[in-house]
Amino acid sequence: MDRIIVFDLGNILVKLRGVELFWPEFQHDPVYCQNLWSSSKYVYELETGKINDLREFYNLISQELKINLDFYDFKQVFLHIIGEPFAGTESMLANLARKHRLMILSNTSQVHWQHCEKMLNLNKYIEKAWLSCDLGFMKPDNRIYEAFLQKIGTDPHNIFYYDDKEENVIAARAFGINAYKSWGGETLKEDLLATNFNLEAEIKIQEKDYE
Repeated sequence: MDRIIVFDLGNILVKLRGVELFWPEFQHDPVYCQNLWSSSKYVYELETGKINDLREFYNLISQELKINLDFYDFKQVFLHIIGEPFAGTESMLANLARKHRLMILSNTSQVHWQHCEKMLNLNKYIEKAWLSCDLGFMKPDNRIYEAFLQKIGTDPHNIFYYDDKEENVIAARAFGINAYKSWGGETLKEDLLATNFNLEAEIKIQEKDYE
């Protein structure tokens, strides 16, 4: 059976930026800001599809976390969380898609997904994106892996999954998925080479083509 390569989005295909711009007064403490954001009830609801409208999310989270930005500035900061794709990512995806099924499994809102999709032309290379906002659960919740495996209907041993968070990798491995902690760019390429021998020739061809 064909192997399936599954990627996380943030810090695997695209760079993530911190959320400290939501609180100019706390920009000196990005860890505190990230903890605030991650603990939000409404961030969870956005990323599990219970909220899909950005203005509704803004109204709720502004009160919850005392964010003193108008909607326009809030939207710009929110989109700013998604940084640039790692160098060579699109050419790598194009190369891999020639012979392999590619998918995404990510904790992502619809707004951020659409933003990433445009930057990387993901529809050209990705067979299916399995997003927390569609599945209703967030990694590392076991239910997101259960839903993912049920929907794709393949042996988990045929899946090679790359994520930047250890807890997500551990949870995926419990289901028999070949899961690896990685990072975008050259690290991801090296990990693909190390964990799936069928990729080596293709990546070398890609590098030759772009010299």
